[in-house]
Amino acid sequence: MLSTNYRLKLEFICGRIARGESVDLQEMVWSEKLGKANTSAREMLRKARQVANNPDMMEGSTDHFLNQLGLEILIRQIIELDLIVLMILLIGSKEINQRIGVLEIKL
Repeated sequence: MLSTNYRLKLEFICGRIARGESVDLQEMVWSEKLGKANTSAREMLRKARQVANNPDMMEGSTDHFLNQLGLEILIRQIIELDLIVLMILLIGSKEINQRIGVLEIKL
């Protein structure tokens, strides 16, 4: 559990990270060390970085929901893979299978 002072300082740093503002090296080192030692701090930093990477994320959106769960990156990778498989199954062309380097699977 974080002390009130540590939490407030980390919230301030995470807010700047999320807004894409500069963070002093000393503060960044402090927050990284805290994140390695404390899971709550690690999650705060992870969420701030996710927001910084997707500044258009709206509260209540699917991206926001997945970010809160920590699943956004995993879900995006699964969706990309599913789209490739679906494309192969729908088109079923050997040419497309060869172009993306996927072996043809007989159903």
